[in-house]
Amino acid sequence: MKKFGLLFFFALLSLTYSSTGFASNTEKTKPKLKKIKKSTIAAIIPPTITVTGNQIYCPGIQQKIVETVIITNDPLEPTTKSVTIQIASGYVIAQDLLSLIGSHPNITSSWSSLEGKLTLSNPTGIPYSDFEAAIKDVVYSSSSLSPTGNRAFSINLGLGNVSYLPSNGHFYEYVPALGISWIDARNAASARNYYGLQGYLATLTAADEAQLAGTQAPGAGWIGGSDSEIEGTWKWVTGPEGLANGGTGITFWIGQANGTTTASFNFAFWNNGEPNQSNGTNEDYAHITAPGVGIPGSWNDLILTGDPSGNYQPKGYIVEYGGLPGEAPLQTSASTKMTMINIVGSTGSSRCGPASSTLQAVANGGTVQWYDSPTNGTLFATGTSFTTPILNTTTTFYAATNANGCTTGARTPVIATISPIPTITATVPAQRCDSGSIQLSATASAGTINWYAASTGGTPLASGNTFTTPTLSNSTTYYIDATNNGCVSSSRTAITATVTATPTITTTTPATKCGSGSVTLQATASVGTVSWYSSPTGGTALANGTSFTTPTLTSTTTYYAEGNNANCTTATRTAVSATIIPTPLITTTTPAAQCQAGPVTLMATASVGTINWYTTATGGTAIATGNTFTTPSLSSTTTYYVDATANNCTTLARTAVTATIDSIPTIVSTSPSSSCGPGTATITATSSVGIINWYDAPNNGRLLATGNSFTSPFLNQTTTYYAEAVNNSCTSASRTVVEVRIFPLPPTTSEEVVKCQQDNSLLLDAGLPNLSYLWSTGETTQKITVSAIGTYTVTITNSDNCTSEKTIVVTEHEVPVISSIDVNDSTVTINLSQSQDYYEFSINGIDYQKANIFYNVPGGTQTAYVREVNLCSSASETFIAIVVPKYFTPNNDTYNDYWQVDGLLEFPTAKVSIYNRYGKLIGILTPKNPKWNGTFNGSPLPADDYWYVLKIDDSGLEKKGHFSLKR
Repeated sequence: MKKFGLLFFFALLSLTYSSTGFASNTEKTKPKLKKIKKSTIAAIIPPTITVTGNQIYCPGIQQKIVETVIITNDPLEPTTKSVTIQIASGYVIAQDLLSLIGSHPNITSSWSSLEGKLTLSNPTGIPYSDFEAAIKDVVYSSSSLSPTGNRAFSINLGLGNVSYLPSNGHFYEYVPALGISWIDARNAASARNYYGLQGYLATLTAADEAQLAGTQAPGAGWIGGSDSEIEGTWKWVTGPEGLANGGTGITFWIGQANGTTTASFNFAFWNNGEPNQSNGTNEDYAHITAPGVGIPGSWNDLILTGDPSGNYQPKGYIVEYGGLPGEAPLQTSASTKMTMINIVGSTGSSRCGPASSTLQAVANGGTVQWYDSPTNGTLFATGTSFTTPILNTTTTFYAATNANGCTTGARTPVIATISPIPTITATVPAQRCDSGSIQLSATASAGTINWYAASTGGTPLASGNTFTTPTLSNSTTYYIDATNNGCVSSSRTAITATVTATPTITTTTPATKCGSGSVTLQATASVGTVSWYSSPTGGTALANGTSFTTPTLTSTTTYYAEGNNANCTTATRTAVSATIIPTPLITTTTPAAQCQAGPVTLMATASVGTINWYTTATGGTAIATGNTFTTPSLSSTTTYYVDATANNCTTLARTAVTATIDSIPTIVSTSPSSSCGPGTATITATSSVGIINWYDAPNNGRLLATGNSFTSPFLNQTTTYYAEAVNNSCTSASRTVVEVRIFPLPPTTSEEVVKCQQDNSLLLDAGLPNLSYLWSTGETTQKITVSAIGTYTVTITNSDNCTSEKTIVVTEHEVPVISSIDVNDSTVTINLSQSQDYYEFSINGIDYQKANIFYNVPGGTQTAYVREVNLCSSASETFIAIVVPKYFTPNNDTYNDYWQVDGLLEFPTAKVSIYNRYGKLIGILTPKNPKWNGTFNGSPLPADDYWYVLKIDDSGLEKKGHFSLKR
């Protein structure tokens, strides 16, 4: 037990001796702890750092962030454990990177892409000079070929997870505290200090501050905003902002999600749809949203305690240091800046016709260079102004900036626009019949067309591709030119609006003919020519002239004469008829069919006249007249013939009309189908004559398909279909059953089973009894025993000879092995030789959790437990926790009246020496006298900070620190 205590005490040396100027939750370990003299305890002066090296970044390279570094430290503190370097503003995640180059064997570097922070560390502490050399070898790089904006780098000598923001000189620290309320977080933040700066819940009043303390922080938690005083009026109520306006704070937001920011900050970073009072009227406290919920680092409003679990359960709080009245700024941090040079503005030019142009570009640093292509190409000139050679077409040039041989990653296009002198490329004159306005049109190579009444001079009548004249009674000529970006065509082009008289048809002569053939029609016009058409409007002219001979006609046809005079036509066309007395035609016949011998009724219609029925195609005597004819009784198919007569005209040929006698068909054979499992199937049938129709019912039902075969839809069960033979209008006497049988597959489900590492074998079960089995191991039983992990398959066959395959994946869970137990005051971390997601942890053997970290662990002997979640295996190890209280209140109120070290009783030879701030010994505690009541020689001591030195045994190892006596 004594040996274990010594090992544990070495772990406690991560808690170090510090002055009141250090953050209350962070202390530094000295390489060698010195005994404290009884006369005095000297306060350690915080280290200072100064750097130089504001630079221009050259894309695509690793570039050092500083040029010089000087760190000054207190001789009492010659070493430190870590330095953090953070991209404090302008950080672009997934593009920006800080890394350590060169040889630094005593320093380990760790990059956090979430925080944009590089940590240089040594767990035992090394001289500040080693960190000076390492900081000089920290380089910045960007994966972007064209990074923009600026990057500010903060270099912080402070301990813990503290970030520095150069723009305001403040420090920010995320403190994890699961489930803490806003008020408790506010009080805890104000009790923290960092090198003498008092903490407070962060007040994020600018975008770079919100990014550093929210987006780039390692966790989410409470900040110092609240609308608890007036609902919907959000104020910063902590820190220097909270002291304003008589201690009521400064307003930064009015309203809910659709509200607005207010002066003097005019800044807020609420998440989408926030603040929203989703829990009624008491979501009065600001909180940085959990990662993965909406906008990274943004804010939402919560009730005082937040949710009991989930994304809206408080996970901690953000502490800000700096800016309070009377506080002197620290020099524990310094910063440099890198400027990403870019073209920030450009101006093209516009010229008319071939000419040279002057282009402009402005950069935020370096010298502007002009190229003829976006990459490589020819360097034409340098400077903010560039005059091009004479250009015939619009040309794009590219501006880049160069500073000390470093050029921007992407060039900026700047366009020299060459507008061609426009020409009139086409004109569309127009004419109209009789007086009125006329629309003329024209097109130009570019620009806008202008219309004039004269070939030179004058004012434009109109602009555009079309121009509607005033009312004209005579033909009139107009003139046009074009303008394009101030360029005008060299001369105007003439375009004429023509006015023409409209003709009329004065006489017509129709014609008549018996039977098909052509006739000649005649017409005359008042002026111009006559055109002949087949319709009263539209269409194409059939002929021109006063007479028109028609094509061969078979019926009376009306034609239309139209007068034309220079594209002016008569208002309406005049009808002229060619009359044809038609020869009759058989227009329709209706054959008939039946399924047995007997008379059949046939039908026919004619275009005109009377229908006659015959038994032969030519000759003979008509056996009947009329549109219908009923045959004598027939036993076989027979053909009859018809013609028609009208006005002594007879059809040229007789038309056949058939009376069909059909036989009744039968189904002569069928082929059903069967399959294992759902799917489609094809069944067949044959008939004595005709075709086969497939139905889903023995009577009526739906017609599914026609043909000798039928492919079913996807079936899950046995289904019956019905085949029917059809011969013209005759069908089989009944439908024939044809079945598709679906046999079920054995139901299987693949699974994964876990084998304990210490078990030699595992039983696998196919899961379906009384069937046939074939395992991938060759075994044929329902259950098999296996000893190796891997994937096993079994093929299961049922009584219908249908098979399914089941897969069983066997995995193995290892026995947990505890490698170490880290104890930091009341926080305990159980470390394993090999972590797995199937382990869970406990420090009382009853309550288990997935996380390996435990908070608020009481002092004394404890046991760490680890087990596999399926209870395959477990491990345990004993440890001791020593908890030193930060303060006590000896007010005789029976609460916190004594200061004592929790867990001291585990070390029989332990001794705690207590000193005042001047180094005077005022008390000694031992396991037999473990408490101090705040008195010296029987008199109460004043409220102050007191120091202690804890010795576990005579090995010389000590733990030093301080605590507060409060009254």
